[in-house]
Amino acid sequence: MNFKFDKYDFFKIYESIKQYYPIGISNESGDMYFSYSGFKELEKILVENIHEEQNFLDRWECFDQEIEKETGKEVQGTTYGQMESFSSFILLETYNVENLTRTKKLHFFVSLIGPYYTIIGRDFNMVNLGKLGYSRSTTHLVVSPEIEFAESFHYLCDKIESRFKGFRFIPYYIYAQTIEGLYTRSDLQMVRIVQSFAHYFMIL
Repeated sequence: MNFKFDKYDFFKIYESIKQYYPIGISNESGDMYFSYSGFKELEKILVENIHEEQNFLDRWECFDQEIEKETGKEVQGTTYGQMESFSSFILLETYNVENLTRTKKLHFFVSLIGPYYTIIGRDFNMVNLGKLGYSRSTTHLVVSPEIEFAESFHYLCDKIESRFKGFRFIPYYIYAQTIEGLYTRSDLQMVRIVQSFAHYFMIL
């Protein structure tokens, strides 16, 4: 992990991760890994925020509905029950040209293990190949507010920070870094910081 510590203090992110994951112990270590006390606290957080239906509705689904109503754009929830974040995307644009469908989305993630959030734009193509199925590809990812993503990007930042008091935006430069020795319960390899805050498996 590397950042300009003389200008920015990102150690709070590291501390948040370390509280729930045993950095330096592989999840192939069996009981030694899974007996880590932070896991029990993490499970409580996941159950309280995601698996308890009313809490999830109040804390996230209603938020999605509010964004959808204000923007007039479709919002789709993508929260996964074992990942450490609320997540959704807002559909900015979609159009079809013959067998090609192109969509532009803003994915947004709010951490459940620390006061952090992030947003990333995705320009995505899907080609209908008939009997062969579909070919999917990401044209590009947008990691800062620019061009057609800018207005919605700023809107989401303001919206999230208004709803989740004290939460701070995590830039791409930080969440794309690696913490050596950090393993999730389901991943046998070192993972990026982003995997402790959001499930980017659909993008990266």
